[in-house]
Amino acid sequence: MVIRNKPNRITGFKKNTHRAGSISRKLLALLVGVGVIVLLTACSGGATTSKPAIATTQPAANTLTPKKGGILKIGHNNEPTIFGIPWRAQGASGDWLTMVCEPLLVSTQQLGVYQPVLAESWQLSADKTSITFKLRQGVKFHDGTNFNAAAVKWNREKVVAYQGPNVAALSPLASVDVIDDYTVRFNLRFWNAIIYDYFTGPTNTIMSPNAYDKNGEEWCLTHPVGTGPWIYKDYARGQYLKFDRNPSYWRNNGMPYLDEVDINVMKDTMVTSASMINGDINAWREADADSVNQLQAKGFISETLGGGNIVLFYNSTDPASPWSDLKMRQALEYAVDKATIASALGKGFAAPLYEELPGINIIGKSQGVPRTFNTDKAKQLMSEAGYPNGLSCKLVLNTAMNTPAVMALQNQLAKVGINITIDPQVNAVWRDLTTKPPVGSELRLDRQAGGYGTIIQQTNSDFGRASIFFPGITKPDGWFDTLDKVLITEDPAQRLTLLQELDKAAYDNLMLCPLWTVYDMVVYVNNLKANLPGGRGTAIFRPIRFEYAWFEK
Repeated sequence: MVIRNKPNRITGFKKNTHRAGSISRKLLALLVGVGVIVLLTACSGGATTSKPAIATTQPAANTLTPKKGGILKIGHNNEPTIFGIPWRAQGASGDWLTMVCEPLLVSTQQLGVYQPVLAESWQLSADKTSITFKLRQGVKFHDGTNFNAAAVKWNREKVVAYQGPNVAALSPLASVDVIDDYTVRFNLRFWNAIIYDYFTGPTNTIMSPNAYDKNGEEWCLTHPVGTGPWIYKDYARGQYLKFDRNPSYWRNNGMPYLDEVDINVMKDTMVTSASMINGDINAWREADADSVNQLQAKGFISETLGGGNIVLFYNSTDPASPWSDLKMRQALEYAVDKATIASALGKGFAAPLYEELPGINIIGKSQGVPRTFNTDKAKQLMSEAGYPNGLSCKLVLNTAMNTPAVMALQNQLAKVGINITIDPQVNAVWRDLTTKPPVGSELRLDRQAGGYGTIIQQTNSDFGRASIFFPGITKPDGWFDTLDKVLITEDPAQRLTLLQELDKAAYDNLMLCPLWTVYDMVVYVNNLKANLPGGRGTAIFRPIRFEYAWFEK
């Protein structure tokens, strides 16, 4: 399986990785679901073909003149571990890998629109059995060897070998043929709407085969060798990771402007904040809301790097469960003052949530009508559902959950008669629970991964025919048929319309009860500037964008 790495899990208002142990099962479910769709559509008529759109947005206009030189020093609470081998890098380590190793394509905020990187162009065959890429010529790995079709084939085969035959066999990518030095063909088992995502993201970046063969896998785990704008310099576990500017970067456009980027492992928020004020570091990635607000008051700049959707879910398929009644699910949402909790506890970096598919409101407006805080409405619906005196239930969650947010949720639900007993579980137990339905009136507090860039695969992974996640939830009528259409529809506009239909159906039926979105934050010095290209967000501190940054002296 080859899809881009998911962001780290965030629960409540704190980062968490409680599903890390089940990622491979989730990917398996995603691929099985896609395979089912292929079987369902195998006898349909021939489809028309079209070349995927290529984003041509130019860098945003900026009146400042980029300056050369300087070292960008970043504080980060996540320690890099495996960041040198694409098929093994995960989470933040995958982010750092993308500074050195590049993919064939990158996705954009527009469904079905991709930008070329190491590929110059690509073409889907008329019968949808293969995709042929024309590769950039004259590109070299940092060890001086040539980037070519053989290197692309070698990397793909390493991914397959690492994932194992069972998972790899479910991938739409069947095999790779080298046509000539700069032409490579990927043969397909089947086509789907997310096929080009298999050529984006950290997992699908290209490393130097020569570096691997010469130095071995163990060395490569912490010594990335790619074609990118940054060259690996040094690493000390638990301390730092450093990259130098690539003076021979193939884009030949004068970037990167900075001389070096240093990632410093800093896990104490007070120490990191003091380091920002003292000038020991220039930026802080994944900072906490309190620190960001304090630093903003001192003239520092902040940005968000995407977020996670926090949700409640329940067993709505069991007739004995109170949550099998839509009125009870609606009462649950009406009882929570999402806006107040997001404002008070998110401290400017959280927002109330009224969507079921992560990222739908970024790429297109959700069609559902929000149910906003209304205790009288909640009590009325509970009475109509046969619970005029309320009910008691467990709230099961991960121990990494943000305590103030949980307490606020507990207090608000109690006001309408939903009395919850908090039942925190350690990571190992929580991972096991992710594939088992809630029991009786039990509620679970969880986080949806993904966003606009992964909305289709995330929807299929969480809610597809073969999904093993969010067990016990009721899917709206026609859900799977509509999702099947999303996965086999070529037209991005039509896919977006179908996704909006899915989100509305899910929200109308409260497949999950959405609560709030929490954002990852970065804060940095005000003399750090960037000429950012359009199409993939605006944050400087996505590592792929460091090449556009400079210090205004």
